[in-house]
Amino acid sequence: MNQRIYSALAFSTLLLALTLHAAQKNNSSAIPVDAGTFSVMVNGHRVASESFHIDQVQGVATIYSEMHYADVNNKAEQTSVMELARNGQLKRYTWKEVSPGKSMIVVEPQDQNFLSLKYSENGEDITKAKDVTRPLSPNTIILDDNIFVHIEVLAWRHIATVCKPDGKGTNLCKTEPQPYPVLVPHQQFAAIVKIQLTGQTKLKWKGADHNCKTLKLVTDSGEWTVWLLDDPADSLKMVRVTTPEGLEVLRD
Repeated sequence: MNQRIYSALAFSTLLLALTLHAAQKNNSSAIPVDAGTFSVMVNGHRVASESFHIDQVQGVATIYSEMHYADVNNKAEQTSVMELARNGQLKRYTWKEVSPGKSMIVVEPQDQNFLSLKYSENGEDITKAKDVTRPLSPNTIILDDNIFVHIEVLAWRHIATVCKPDGKGTNLCKTEPQPYPVLVPHQQFAAIVKIQLTGQTKLKWKGADHNCKTLKLVTDSGEWTVWLLDDPADSLKMVRVTTPEGLEVLRD
């Protein structure tokens, strides 16, 4: 893996991992961290695609996602934006259904002990929506329904937590499962998920074999396997996610 990226990952928060990219430019414009499209497959059939980009501006990371569903009878489109502060804490999360309905979810820290969640439907003004407060800190990770770039961000955070340089500059990674608090805004549901770095494997992507790190993510609803590129040119890009139930997410 690119040694500069590993040096950044020696810190314990996602935003410090992203600082590597910010250091390459010294201005206030958006600095791209990652961008692409995921194809979402169920039992071999494409059901949706997710376009995403992750940018950083003056220490704030913005994770943008746009979901397009492939069902010809349901032209649903959804967008989401997650903002993370320099220390990795949540600043704001917004989800919108663009079509066919007009729904919106907003999650913001109320203080260091509570998150505020508002959900509006049928074009209702979000400021008038009912506020559902959860006893969760801003360190809680957003892992919303069907938004797979959130899994990439969580995987980066895990790598940043478990991979540390030794005295000789060699990075060593713990393989024990680590717990993380998450919030699923659509379900208004909080949980602890566990992630484990499970090894190294080869994966064919864009016609070539690539080295990948593999991780296992375990939730109450099932188990996910995540592949992250371990090549110098594309370190830590998520290229594949699978579940035993037949879901497969592939980076185009």
